[in-house]
Amino acid sequence: IYLVTLTGQVTRTFDVGGAGVDFIHCTVSPLGEWLYGATDDRQLQCISSASGTVAQALPIGEKDVIGCVHHPFRNVIATWSMDGLLKLWVP
Repeated sequence: IYLVTLTGQVTRTFDVGGAGVDFIHCTVSPLGEWLYGATDDRQLQCISSASGTVAQALPIGEKDVIGCVHHPFRNVIATWSMDGLLKLWVP
């Protein structure tokens, strides 16, 4: 995962997926403290932007993942997958 500025300059690189794992969709928390990445192995990886480590990996669904999004004002993440499952993640 590359964290870039609005001009396209890479400011930070996160290599947390592991060998053979690709990120399908990523989103950032409103304050920029967390990155949330949906992977092709059907996991939601919660990554600390300060340390670059995975804090938690959560299962999204049984079929392919479509995406994830973070609510702009509340601490809620939504994930959805091809099996018709929409999950709302609230800590």
